[in-house]
Amino acid sequence: MSTSRLFVRALPLVLAAAFAPDAAAQREAAAVQVPRFRLTLLPTPAEVLSSSASAVNEQGGVAGTLYSQGPLGNLVQTAYWADPDLQPAVATGLGAGNSQAADVNAAGSVAGNGTDPDVGYVSFTWMAGQEVQPLTDVAGVSCDLLQALDDRGVAVGIGTFPELGVRPTRWTDGVPEDLGLLPGDFDGAAFGMSEAGHVVGRSGMEAARWFQGAIERLEFPGDASSAALAVNVRGEAVGAVYSGPGPHPVLWRKTHGVELPTLGGPNGWAAAINGRSWIVGTTETAPPGPEGDHQRATLWIGGQAFDLNALTIDLPDDVVLAGAADVNDAGQIVGHALIGDTSRGFLLEPAGN
Repeated sequence: MSTSRLFVRALPLVLAAAFAPDAAAQREAAAVQVPRFRLTLLPTPAEVLSSSASAVNEQGGVAGTLYSQGPLGNLVQTAYWADPDLQPAVATGLGAGNSQAADVNAAGSVAGNGTDPDVGYVSFTWMAGQEVQPLTDVAGVSCDLLQALDDRGVAVGIGTFPELGVRPTRWTDGVPEDLGLLPGDFDGAAFGMSEAGHVVGRSGMEAARWFQGAIERLEFPGDASSAALAVNVRGEAVGAVYSGPGPHPVLWRKTHGVELPTLGGPNGWAAAINGRSWIVGTTETAPPGPEGDHQRATLWIGGQAFDLNALTIDLPDDVVLAGAADVNDAGQIVGHALIGDTSRGFLLEPAGN
């Protein structure tokens, strides 16, 4: 489970002989069984105008964000659905401040980021029924953005260190650790982590992976910048490479990345990967439709891209699954759907082949 707050060609999986699919990828492609899903639009209070889902844990609990109109203007709140059929719990403890969910672990602890009118910017963890627990500065190290949270409560994200600046950071029991950078780089960020201890993100302008005290560059041909957004227990990382007008989805099995196919349009990104190597994210269709209408929630299995709208049983005519944010090992997928001009968080559950 992992997620990111990165708001951000139709090409074959083979880029060149040097980057041909490995044996594992070839076996996957030969044995693809395309799943089908059933949709739940996550319920929200009546005053909520729109919502999105950011992360799903192994128990099917969903973390997301609610958008509504409060007495002082727009109100953005972190939410947790322990049951997708029931109303969510909403984070408290930030006064009239706004907050967004980034991740959720097996215990239902949600990692988020927001603002407190009395304190300013704050990153926090929160559990339903409790107030948010801000991640406080330690030894002058501040948390600029909390991105992922594992089942032990270890968190990763972006921290600012005295004299060092912006660094990829891991917090264990609230204590920050600089994960380090590749030679020659001056800043970086951690975006995702696995339960096995892998951390992924970027060092400078290139994707990177940290494991057992070592850092390695996740390469991609050309001079484009890149970022790894999520990683599974085998260390397989996914994310985006940025070249031309937009991002393109990428998978790194080892250190050399391959571009994943889209649904026909030029752009997309891979947001999450589970232990079964299912990848989810967002890609564009071709030709592009009206603004926002060409983005679709996408599932990759065995290097093939599938439109989750086409895989969803009895999908209502007015619902478009526009983006997928996370997938757990059970194959449950979360993201946001468009219903007219309104966004709604969704949960997809596998319904068999």
